[in-house]
Amino acid sequence: MIKVGNKVICTNKGSTVYNYVGIVETVFESHCNVNYGSTRGYMLCSDLKLYYGDEKTSDGGPSDYYDFPSSWNTLNDYIEYKSDKQWGVDSFHWGNVTKALCRWGDKSGTSLPYDAKKVIYSACRVLARLSGKEKLRKYLQELLDDPQFKGDPHA
Repeated sequence: MIKVGNKVICTNKGSTVYNYVGIVETVFESHCNVNYGSTRGYMLCSDLKLYYGDEKTSDGGPSDYYDFPSSWNTLNDYIEYKSDKQWGVDSFHWGNVTKALCRWGDKSGTSLPYDAKKVIYSACRVLARLSGKEKLRKYLQELLDDPQFKGDPHA
């Protein structure tokens, strides 16, 4: 049984975190939230197993999580899979981010700033749900106050 604090490895080949070792942060009835260091993932409990140190982990080289199943034909196949297996309640927003990135500059009647705002807006909605609006507001202000966002970068 997977518990909070367990060291686990994801065994789902369709997941973006296949063969990554992480620590379980939250356990729900059918899924867990796992911290993989620089990322966090929503994984079905059945896709995780306890990690004892002998499993192969990513070495930064080719990994099979970059390969899409042959049954996928469109971006919608990817979005639907991720929505069902990983994104959960955030599916709408991550779907919008994915679409904005994939059509970057190609959608008639929009601009690159439009697509960038779409990504930021949707990511902010997820962050607000996860951390609360006040923490989101504080984070955004910290970004704006950071020296890299002061002045015109193209001046």
